Amino acid sequence: PDLRIANATLSQLSYPPTCRGSLSEADRLRSCEIHHSANPVEKRPLLFGLPAAQRKSIGRWLMVGMVALMALGIALGFWPLYAASQKLPGFCTSLPVGMSASRAQAQAQAGGYEVEMAEDGRMLIKAPRMAAQVDSGRGCELRFGETGLESSAYRSAL
Repeated sequence: PDLRIANATLSQLSYPPTCRGSLSEADRLRSCEIHHSANPVEKRPLLFGLPAAQRKSIGRWLMVGMVALMALGIALGFWPLYAASQKLPGFCTSLPVGMSASRAQAQAQAGGYEVEMAEDGRMLIKAPRMAAQVDSGRGCELRFGETGLESSAYRSAL
């Protein structure tokens, strides 16, 4: 029963008000005259009353601006990582033979690269990760001997 009452109430609310009702005849005529004689409120368009074509144009420019700002934010966030990964091959070839492992590690960390010591004594210098879970797999493989750095090679897969 409660659901039927609620449905009936909602269905009545979906109709526009009329001059008919439970008012007396005189009150009903007076309310109808007032209702019909008053000018209905004119709908004003949004955005300071501008014409529809101008509102549409402004809306499009706002959307383009938001997309451009998002793209710029993404580019600024990833650019350092991308640039560091592009400079890695040049970094590998610039390391002089005989350089100490600690100096090579310090230079790699200063360049924003990840340094990892392998079990067999190699030092792996990796490009920075684009995301926490994604390892690019590219990097330098440095081999050290008694006199320091013996060889450095860039590998696309470590």
